[in-house]
Amino acid sequence: MTGAVLARGGDAEPLYSVWESVLSWARGEPAADQSISMSQITALGEELRSKGVENEPTRISAAYKLGMFCSRSSASTDYSAQLAAVATATLAEAMAHSWEGVRRAATHGLIASGGHCSAGEQALLTLCVSAHP
Repeated sequence: MTGAVLARGGDAEPLYSVWESVLSWARGEPAADQSISMSQITALGEELRSKGVENEPTRISAAYKLGMFCSRSSASTDYSAQLAAVATATLAEAMAHSWEGVRRAATHGLIASGGHCSAGEQALLTLCVSAHP
């Protein structure tokens, strides 16, 4: 409907990671491998906490990137597992943020981490338990 090009470098670049995740899920395959650094996780965490309605695509994109990294890293190196844990912790912290838009985006990210991410599953379980003392 918008005519935006949904490809890397296209008009809708911020939402490309969302489409990539949904398409991989529909095919029943893990998302494509992509390396990430601790500084990138930190930057994505800042994007996840962006203020304003106009930053909703930025928040959702950051959340999906964090979640997809967790799902891709489940069987990788110890360092990748550490990064996945930090990415998941970033999403879990955002679930308790005071802004509803941040919480909503974090929900998408934790769901995008899928059933292949024990850190994501643990984060969701912890959130559920802490919500009902």
